Amino acid sequence: MNLIFTMIVLWLSTSMNEFKCIQDDTDGPIIEFKSTIHDFDTVLESRGVVTCYYVFENTGLEPLVITQVRSSCGCLVPSWPKHPIAPQTSDSIQATLSIRGRPGPNHKTLTVVSNARNTPIKILVIKGVVKR
Repeated sequence: MNLIFTMIVLWLSTSMNEFKCIQDDTDGPIIEFKSTIHDFDTVLESRGVVTCYYVFENTGLEPLVITQVRSSCGCLVPSWPKHPIAPQTSDSIQATLSIRGRPGPNHKTLTVVSNARNTPIKILVIKGVVKR
């Protein structure tokens, strides 16, 4: 009888620990972007660069940390906040695309890596057409 009681207690304590882990996950940061695609439409190559901002909010309950933003091309340079983003606050990622020598359709991406529990990896797109 004691063996059965002990097994039940162990099973319940294990189940409660699993529940606690699941419950703790719901408290993490959440990244929500206003828009993940920037279409610069048609621009003249003589303009040199196109700059856009991807505005996001941490709608979670813990600080959001963006650890890395990778570009699909050396012609696209990202800039992002290096400090933790407090819950319920907004910030942005800046993307500057060099369009010199790139006439025609352009489609580039940024890969955002963060501690967000909803999307730890998010893809941002910048696209448009460059005219000579």
